[in-house]
Amino acid sequence: MGEALKTLNNKVETPLKGVELESALAQLSERRGLAPDVVGRFLATDLEQAETLSTADKWIPAGLLAAYVVSRAVNNVMGDAVPTMGTLSPVIHELLQSVHNLSVNAAKSPAIRDHVPYVLLELSAGFGALKTLPQWFTLRGKREKAREQQKIVRQKSERGEMKFEMAKGHTAAFVGRGDWLADRLQETKASDQVMQYASMKIGSRVWQMIQQQGRQEDIFEVLDRGDFRSAGEALILPIKEEDMFLPGEDGHDMSLDEIQNLIEILDSYCKSRGIDQKKVLIVGRKTLRETYVQRKGASSKAIEVDSQTLAERVEEMSRKQRDIEIIDPTEIVMRKIAALANGRKIVFTGAEASDDRYGERFFQTLKEIIGEEPKSKREKVRVLYNITDIPTEVHVGQRDIAVILDSSKKETLLKRGIPEENIIVVPDEILKILDRKVDEK
Repeated sequence: MGEALKTLNNKVETPLKGVELESALAQLSERRGLAPDVVGRFLATDLEQAETLSTADKWIPAGLLAAYVVSRAVNNVMGDAVPTMGTLSPVIHELLQSVHNLSVNAAKSPAIRDHVPYVLLELSAGFGALKTLPQWFTLRGKREKAREQQKIVRQKSERGEMKFEMAKGHTAAFVGRGDWLADRLQETKASDQVMQYASMKIGSRVWQMIQQQGRQEDIFEVLDRGDFRSAGEALILPIKEEDMFLPGEDGHDMSLDEIQNLIEILDSYCKSRGIDQKKVLIVGRKTLRETYVQRKGASSKAIEVDSQTLAERVEEMSRKQRDIEIIDPTEIVMRKIAALANGRKIVFTGAEASDDRYGERFFQTLKEIIGEEPKSKREKVRVLYNITDIPTEVHVGQRDIAVILDSSKKETLLKRGIPEENIIVVPDEILKILDRKVDEK
């Protein structure tokens, strides 16, 4: 395994070593959260390389043993030609002989040259037995524990149960079954700046599995693991990726009641932890509607119908001193289209399936947001919007406005002659606003 590894997010992770690895293992043993980048680096660590004997522990015994072999060889070959290097007293000579006898060795004479090889051998054995061997057993045990921790961390990360330590003021994104906007946010920001909370497994490494219908204590535990107390704001993303612009009745995967319930859960958590309520940003259509039916009998006249939009529900909650804001992608894009049209008549162009799905809704929404559409008879501007993100007409040019959801299609549109300022990448527009809103805190 190399010095640097790539994670699921294609970011290079440098393995942990020394004090950093020890610190991570200590935090895990104490059940404290780890920063997301530390989690990635810990999982990228090859413990065989990271946890090794020190240079001294490895080479001192080997060096002493090599010196023993060389000195014995010199004495055997040269004999009395080797200087005596002095003579030991009888007491020291006999004392060393007793030590040598433990390894069935004995010096030929009190000459220091005859004792040196055996002293080197005994120092090598002693250092190895007292220092190197115990250290080796200790490292072996630590590696086993670290491997077990790696296995646990990997499993928890995959299941959305890993405890994290996030940056103060990070964004807590609630994504339902997953959301491309939240993924893009994580890609563009530091790893400890965005935590995703999802109701099913997603591709992110920094996420938590959360079930809104679970027990309050279980939900609070999930928020603790995600370090929600240090979040700057809660970002709720109920809108579906493919319906980010001009969503229909099924364009959101959360109802008004589910959105409100989530906000109330977050408020209850903040109260239980003694912290201030978090600002809430909701990315969705302001006109998202929920209808309630009250039936008093069998006839149609016995039915009472009441409905409410997301904007109305948020206004209702805001009266209770709640800081909630809706970011409506459709409204943002429509206003940009109107600005680019600059008084020219707007024409919607798309494949038949796109027109069936979006055509009527486009002009209804345009009227709702900016009033009567521009009706200049002298000039017109075409708005290209397709389910596939690719214009079906061959002839496109300077006066066309393209609305796309996938930024990878932008290059194709530029080559076909649409000016860059006339290409509206919906997620990019929303991310710009989200960045600004997050920075406002």
